[in-house]
Amino acid sequence: MPYFEKELYSNELQYKEEDQFNNSPYIEMAECVFQHICTTTNLTTMEKIYYLLLDCEAIVNLKLCGNRTTASTAKTWAVKLGCSKPQIFAMQKSLERKEYLDIKRSSNLYNQNNRNLLSTSLPKNIFKNLVANGGTDRLTKENKSIYDSLDVRAYLDQTKILLKINFILFRKIVASRKITYIAKLFCVDYYSPCYLPNIMLDDKGLYHSTFTYSSLMERYNITRAHLSNILTKLNRMHWIDKHRVKKISNPPVWNAFWYPDNIKNAA
Repeated sequence: MPYFEKELYSNELQYKEEDQFNNSPYIEMAECVFQHICTTTNLTTMEKIYYLLLDCEAIVNLKLCGNRTTASTAKTWAVKLGCSKPQIFAMQKSLERKEYLDIKRSSNLYNQNNRNLLSTSLPKNIFKNLVANGGTDRLTKENKSIYDSLDVRAYLDQTKILLKINFILFRKIVASRKITYIAKLFCVDYYSPCYLPNIMLDDKGLYHSTFTYSSLMERYNITRAHLSNILTKLNRMHWIDKHRVKKISNPPVWNAFWYPDNIKNAA
């Protein structure tokens, strides 16, 4: 797998090598944003994965360069996501139209296009809902123009509970060419935030989760057959090991044991 990132955009619009990004083991992201992106029906599955990767890169760039933006090329993103450059451009336009992405376009003295600067964002109504829920509500009458005056993603990172994402595992999951994008989202959502209540560590030191099919079908808006195919595929790849734990309950309850080492070592 090639370096996840070799170039970062600095405040002076210069590129430089940064191994720190590739070696970043964890990324801290606002939990409410992560949950919204994973469950919203306003984005396609590929757009969700792309947004999360963009946001992670922007967070790292903020720490390294003081600039919460990303400037990786469409070719770079196409390699990371396993798609074509036209698909990347289409997703950028779609995310921009849906107000999930801000794109700063510029050209040089010769009217040649510079590399675009991308900043993740959120629609105004979604931002207000996330601010109002979860304990921190700064949208007072005196501060009602907050959406227009602040970086909404940076604001949520500063005021909401942060989720510590296993970024190395996240990149490995996305890099896999053996599973579908919905399966990738399932893995990223269900394992990467292993500090959430849905992932637990048992007395043998194995991560496991308890779930019902209906809860996952509702969360990802997929059919039972589609979900069953995802779990069967992951089971065959030895990423998870699932079994029914309460046969007589209705609906049946399942357990899945997760094997992150198998994911990290996957080609």
